[in-house]
Amino acid sequence: MPFMMSRMSNPSKEKVDDSTPNLLPDISQFSLVLDCTDNPASRYLISDACAAYGIPLVSGAAIRTEGQLAVWNLPHPSDSSHDRGPCYRCIFPETDQIRVERCADEGVLGPAVGVVGVLMAWEAIRLLIGIHDLTPKLLLVPSFRSIKLRKAKKDCLGCSAPSKTAFLERIRVQPSGSHGEAGSEVDTLSKACSMGSQQPVIQTSTERITANDLLSNKHQLNQFRLLDVRPRTQFEICALPNSINIPITEALENPESTIERLRKFTHNALKNEDRTSALKNQCDWLVVCRRGNDSLLAADALNSVISASTPHREQEDHTIKNEKFMDLVGGLETYSLVLDPTFPLY
Repeated sequence: MPFMMSRMSNPSKEKVDDSTPNLLPDISQFSLVLDCTDNPASRYLISDACAAYGIPLVSGAAIRTEGQLAVWNLPHPSDSSHDRGPCYRCIFPETDQIRVERCADEGVLGPAVGVVGVLMAWEAIRLLIGIHDLTPKLLLVPSFRSIKLRKAKKDCLGCSAPSKTAFLERIRVQPSGSHGEAGSEVDTLSKACSMGSQQPVIQTSTERITANDLLSNKHQLNQFRLLDVRPRTQFEICALPNSINIPITEALENPESTIERLRKFTHNALKNEDRTSALKNQCDWLVVCRRGNDSLLAADALNSVISASTPHREQEDHTIKNEKFMDLVGGLETYSLVLDPTFPLY
């Protein structure tokens, strides 16, 4: 892509001369370098410069229908220069100028370049956020593993007798409202994404509260203590006021411990609240997550522990009775759409 065209899509780009005197001073200010050049001389020059300044180098290449990717100069946790990953010259000490393959002669398939470019961006992001595997590797494209699949099943519901008529008949639903006339494709395809011929039914004994219940004041948020079971990274992005975060993995791994943590939280909160009001209105927990799936799993697990424990359990000096966990249907996304448009969606 010409420089001016690429700058239109990314105005922060700066063009530098590729001669050695200009390259070395400029490269020292960067934390990471990506080598997208297509000739050996440039690769050696860029690799040597990165090695001199201890900068990781993401290097990709493509020719014909193949490609390769490597990260050179990988740092080592010990910060020892002897334990660092190799540079380009370590693996390829010199190039045979006579036998070297060039895209201009051999050709290159566009998607092969695209795959290598995407993988380079992937490696770069992982390096910058600190989750990259520091073991030096050379990735060859295509190196994706393929698994041979069996032939079509003779009794498969989806393809044993493929026809549009049979497909539409199998997923037909009754018309209602504006879903379309009986027999129309709008009507018959409305359940096309279900797992089978009928919509799945959620089996749960957990009481579920909808955003519309909160909107109509049938229930109010201040009736509950709020348990948010999203991952901590999502909880830090946005959360309902006064909610406590215990990720779903922790809640399901040890629900008994989770309940004890929540009881301690309630005990500490009651010290600063009107005890009668708190016991009357705030011993129940409303469990929330992003879309209402994890919250239901967590509420079910916690309610099962409560049901199995001694009924009407009393806690020493703060008397928590008959606590239960309820689920917010649709999670925080529905809460934002129905109740609070300012609550961030992500």
